[in-house]
Parts: sequence; C-alpha cells; structure tokens
Amino acid sequence: MKNSVLFICADQWRWDCFGFMGHKHAHTPNIDKLVSRSTAFRKHFTGIVPCGPSRATMFTGLYPFIHRSVYNGAPLDKRFTSIPLEARKLGYKPALYGYTDTSYDPRGLEKNDPRLFTYESPMYGFDQVCHLPQGNPELWANHLKLHGYEVKKSNELLNK
Repeated sequence: MKNSVLFICADQWRWDCFGFMGHKHAHTPNIDKLVSRSTAFRKHFTGIVPCGPSRATMFTGLYPFIHRSVYNGAPLDKRFTSIPLEARKLGYKPALYGYTDTSYDPRGLEKNDPRLFTYESPMYGFDQVCHLPQGNPELWANHLKLHGYEVKKSNELLNK
C-alpha cells in the first residue's frame, strides 16, 4: 500500500499567519497538529505572480520563462509534465479539492471545446473532486458524509 500525500497550497495566505510559524494571535490548531506530524515548506517563495502562473511553476518545477504561463488565462503547454502527472505514473490518484486556474493547451482541442473559454480548468493529471469555481461541491459533501460529518446543504460548504 502506498503512502498518502496531502499537499495544501493556500492562495493569498501570508506565510506567517499560522500558529506553527510563530504568529502570536493566529490560532490554527488543526493545521499545527498536521504540521507536527509532517513536512512544511517554511521557506518557500513564489516564482511568479499572479496565482495561476505561480501554481504552474510549483507543479511543473519549471521557471515561468520556460512554461510560459505567465498570466492568469495563459495556457499551460501540454508537453510539460507536472507533479500530478508524475504521481499518476507511480500509481497515485491525484485529487483536486479547490482549483488550479489552468488554461488548457488549445492545440489538440476541438474549436468549440468549453475548456477553451475558461482559465478555471484543473491542471492536467488531477481528478476533480471538488472544483470550487464550479460552485457545486456535491462530491466533497458526499465524501464528508461518508466519513461521518453532517452536511445539510452542500452549497453552503463554500460559504463557511
């Protein structure tokens, strides 16, 4: 059995706004407990802003001038590999809870493919479990219910 990997990327969240990073007033007991049993990248710096290109840099391991997705909405070239694609090769099943704000490479897509008209697609290699821009977290709600959590209205998960 393979180990599980949980990778949390918090968009627009200051590095020091966690208890485990020493903030005097930020109370983050659950994430602090998780970090105490895992690895935290305490000195990570973004390779580029805004957020979509930053995630492309992080997940491909390439500099922005190589992957060329340098603004939100710029397509990510499908020829590049990424952490989720490489994890799949090793037998993992990368699941996305949230978003990556990735535009698909238009080469190879039909001219009316809906993925050509949004930059809120998940990056290649991820299974969409709860893709937040779509605003319907039914799969996430079902997952929570399966694990004993009470969820009355799934659409309220986005408002908490």
